[in-house]
Parts: sequence; structure tokens; C-alpha cells
Amino acid sequence: MKNDIKAQIDRITIELIKKGLTVSENFPIISGNEVIWQNFKAITHALKNSSYHDTYHKFLEDKAYNFILIDLTIVQLMYRFDVGNNLIEHRLALYPHPDLERFLDDPTNFETKYYSDRAFSDIVSNIENSASKFPIRFDFNADDSIAIDCDHPYSHLTLGDYVNCRIPVISPITPYRFVKFILRNFYFEKYITN
Repeated sequence: MKNDIKAQIDRITIELIKKGLTVSENFPIISGNEVIWQNFKAITHALKNSSYHDTYHKFLEDKAYNFILIDLTIVQLMYRFDVGNNLIEHRLALYPHPDLERFLDDPTNFETKYYSDRAFSDIVSNIENSASKFPIRFDFNADDSIAIDCDHPYSHLTLGDYVNCRIPVISPITPYRFVKFILRNFYFEKYITN
């Protein structure tokens, strides 16, 4: 199973590069029972009380991502397995650039920063309607001691930085489904033309 997950992330990364949708990548590796990215550092818990701006920039500084999309959205895909190769945890996250909303609110600044950059031109032409403006995370944890009906489902979606936002999801999510969710919902024009 972990080899399949790594292979999916490899293929996704290569396809995103081919389509010109990324500006930086860290290919996945298998480390023990985890599928993570090259040079992975466990920094998430250290950032628990940090502002979103600080968290985003720490991820950027430490290259704590699988890839960065062309609008500077950070994408993280982490999977953990037990010794029997069964999935026991995943954390799939999307972190938009913290200044995106500021650029959207100030069209002059937005146009100067993004529209003039060829790498961004076809994404930002519809960015007001497509790009996510808040963090999105799909988490799964098979640990019975953590799961609480309704309050902390085994598999859930978190929108934004709301501590108690845990929208139940029926099951763990594969890398393919997560990235398809991102592309289809936040980069639709680019998604349907590729």
C-alpha cells in the first residue's frame, strides 16, 4: 500500500510539472512506515499556536511540502502505515499564500504582482473565482483513542484554521482524489483544459 501511495504522488508531481502547474517540488520518499517528502522535518506541532502567515512562511523556508502550485499554494501529502502496511494516518493539506486575499482585495496590487508574470497569467485570470483563500486539510487517524463521534471523526475535512472544524469524511483519501479535488474545485479552468 505505501508503495502505491508513493507511486501516486510521484505520478501526480510529474504530471503537475509537465502541465506547468508547479513552481517547486519535493518528490515523495518512503521513510520507515511513512510516505513523506525529501528532507522532511516534523514541524507541524511546533507551529500549532503560530499565525497562519508564520506557519505558511515556515513551511516555505523549510521546504515542508510536496509541491508549490503556481499561485504559491503549498500542498502537503503525508501518509503513515502500520507494520502490516495498513494505513493508520494521513494528513493532506492545501495552504494558499497568506497574501492572496490582500491581492484579491486590491486589484491594482494584484494585477501588478500577478497579471504581469507570465507564469501566473492563465491561473490568475480567473483567480477571484477559483483559488482557495483559506487552508484546507483532510485528516485521517485510525487510532480509536483519538476518534470521538461527531467531535473528532476518524476521517475529516478542516476548512480554515478553525480549531473545532472537523467535517466528517467517509474514508481516507488517496493522493489522486485529493489533488483532483484541489484542481477541480480551485483551478477548474486549468483542470479542464489539461
